[in-house]
Amino acid sequence: MRSLTLNLDNFHDIFTLIQHVPNLIYLNIRSEMLDKEFEEYPWNSIGEIKLKEFHLAFKPRRNSGYPPISLTTGLDGLFHAIQIFSSSLITLSLDFSNIYLTNRNSILTNGMELEKKLLKPMQKLQNFYFYVCIFQCKDVQQILSTFATFPWPIGLHGNAHIYSLPFSFHELKDFHHFRDVRSNNDEFLKQNDRLWSKVTSLNLISIDRIDFKHLFPLIKQNMPKLSSIAFHGGFCFHRFSFPDESGDLYDKIERVNKVQLDSITTVCLDHISMKQTEQIPMYSFPNIQCLLLNNTELPLKENQLTSFLGEKLQRIEFDEYSTRKNLQKQNLCYLSNIKHLKLAFGFLYYGKGLDSQPEITRNLLIKLPKLETVSIYVPRNGAYDEYGADPIYRPIMARLNENEIKAQYKIRYSGGAYTWIIKRAISSSSSFEDHYYSEFCISNDENDLH
Repeated sequence: MRSLTLNLDNFHDIFTLIQHVPNLIYLNIRSEMLDKEFEEYPWNSIGEIKLKEFHLAFKPRRNSGYPPISLTTGLDGLFHAIQIFSSSLITLSLDFSNIYLTNRNSILTNGMELEKKLLKPMQKLQNFYFYVCIFQCKDVQQILSTFATFPWPIGLHGNAHIYSLPFSFHELKDFHHFRDVRSNNDEFLKQNDRLWSKVTSLNLISIDRIDFKHLFPLIKQNMPKLSSIAFHGGFCFHRFSFPDESGDLYDKIERVNKVQLDSITTVCLDHISMKQTEQIPMYSFPNIQCLLLNNTELPLKENQLTSFLGEKLQRIEFDEYSTRKNLQKQNLCYLSNIKHLKLAFGFLYYGKGLDSQPEITRNLLIKLPKLETVSIYVPRNGAYDEYGADPIYRPIMARLNENEIKAQYKIRYSGGAYTWIIKRAISSSSSFEDHYYSEFCISNDENDLH
């Protein structure tokens, strides 16, 4: 075997696997952060492998309330292990964007140290890609100055995301505007029109200070593969103040921004108020199919926004807050054409909210004729973890077992999840095998649903 790609829950598993592939030249690892002290890993067991290409990405810790990981130990030691391959390595890629570095003196945030301690010994290295984030950095300019003589162009935005240029990863986080990007090579930044061409997912912040009329054309030009965009809260939208307040505000937003971002199919709204939701230029996404809601409540009244989303959307995913706020009020005007629905039922609103979950589920299954799949996950939530998913799914199961619904389902238990299989015949004459199925799953772990 010459090439190996791994998605690991435990970083130490790599040492069990890699000893069986001595001829490996390409290794791509996506793993949770180091789960042991650095010294406990058997680094010497990989010393005979002559890698030419090594990609390493640390993913968010599972079931964490906050996706980023605060790194405290082990990272500097990891670089010594990477140097095991220094005599043969041609390409090195390090994606640590899910780790918010708490140590500003880390090798990754100091260009001179990064070159001296990690890259310089790699005499065959031709390609170096990296992406890191710093937690609460107060001196971005000082960090940028350490990359003044760095042999690769780097970019920096916010406080602070640092990455190699051209940007070689798919997700660009905490972004505000292209004009806010700084670099150790200004000419390269200005003249290269392929800097962001690999970006497929963009997270926008500080939206109250963004002029969409200026930003969206740049996104269309610079990110042709963009398929997902997220808006994070704190919206003021002072740039959308109109002298004439008559008519539909959403229609005015449409006229303000006529740029069509045709490639985008997924939009995420994170901590957005109901009023702010109406002010996002959603018409710029004519091919939207999926809407992700985190701590966001959609408007209840029907307007151009509800009509547009009701016609376009095929999938909606709600976090626990959004599930309760939107569905407890029977806000179904967005769901008329929905095929796939993902909900979160948990203990965040223990009591009245918990009691309403069986009825919410029943109404969705009855009132949405085009529904094909409904997935429900139970997020783990600290003090309530000991209860497991039983208090959630047992009342739902009891409610769905009533005669009016029971005949439409087969019930299956697999992999720790109950599945209700909805039997909808394509035609009255089709055989059982010709039926298509919709699956209603309950799981106690969001990751089980992927």
